[in-house]
Amino acid sequence: MLDAHQDRVTTLRNGVDTDIFDPERRPEAPFQRKGPAFVFTGAMDYAPNIEAVTWFAHEVFPGIRDAVPDAQFLIVGAKPTGNVQRLGDEPGVIVTGRVESTAAYLAHAQAGVAPLQIARGIQNKVLEAMAMALPVVVSKGAMTGISATSGEQLICADAPQQWIDACVGLARNPGEARRMGQAARKLMLDVYNWEAQFAQLDLMLGPAASAKLIDRPRDPCQFFLSPRGPRPCPRKIDSTILVVENPGTRSISATFPPYDSTTSRPTTSSRA
Repeated sequence: MLDAHQDRVTTLRNGVDTDIFDPERRPEAPFQRKGPAFVFTGAMDYAPNIEAVTWFAHEVFPGIRDAVPDAQFLIVGAKPTGNVQRLGDEPGVIVTGRVESTAAYLAHAQAGVAPLQIARGIQNKVLEAMAMALPVVVSKGAMTGISATSGEQLICADAPQQWIDACVGLARNPGEARRMGQAARKLMLDVYNWEAQFAQLDLMLGPAASAKLIDRPRDPCQFFLSPRGPRPCPRKIDSTILVVENPGTRSISATFPPYDSTTSRPTTSSRA
C-alpha cells in the first residue's frame, strides 16, 4: 500500500533525548575505572546483542588488552544470559546486568562499541552514546541509517584488526577521542534530538491543521503519541499516512483518514 502512495508517506528519522543523554549530568562514575573503558549497551537476552559482545570479547578485546593492558570492556544491560555472564570471567570484562542508567556508564567510558553483525534499523545504542559526546566504533550494520561520517563523528570498522586499531587509537589519543565525541554530540543536537524531529512534524502538519472541518461526529478520531504526550490529529488530512520510527522506547504509526471528527476516545498504534 505504501508503494502506491509514496507522495502521501513521510518518514521521520529516529531521535534521542539529548537532555537525558547529556555528559554534564553524570559527574560520578558508577564503576571502578582502571583503564580505558569500552562500553556496549543493550538488552542482553537479545540474540544479536549476545552475538555482538561474544564476538568482541573473543576476537577484538584480547588484541586491545595486548596493546592497552588495563583496558576494560563493560557489557551493560538487563537479563544477561549464562553465556554472557561467563564472559565476565575473562580478564578486563565486566557484565553489569540491569543498571539504573546506561548514560552514567557511557559518560565515563573511553568509547562506545556496537559490533552488531545483525542490525535492523537505526540503533538507539549508537545515538545514545554519541549524544553522550562519546566516540563510537560501529559495524557497517550498526551504522545503517545514521548520517555520520566515519573518522569524523564515529568510526566504522569491519575486520577484527580494524576494530583493534580503532579502539587502541582512541585509548592512546584522548584528544582525538574528545574531538570525535564532541562532533558526535553536535550531530545529535543538530539533527537527531527530538525537538528537531518534531519540528519537522509540526511543519508537515501545520497546513493540514487549518483545513476546513468536515462535520462527521460519529467517525472515530485518531491521536498520535509523541514525547510531548498524546496529540490530536489535524482536522483534515487527505488520506495521509504518517510513520514515526522508534521514538524513544516506542515505534508509532498513525493513519489520518480523509475525514475529520471531534469525537471521544483516541485510538493509537504503538509497540515497545
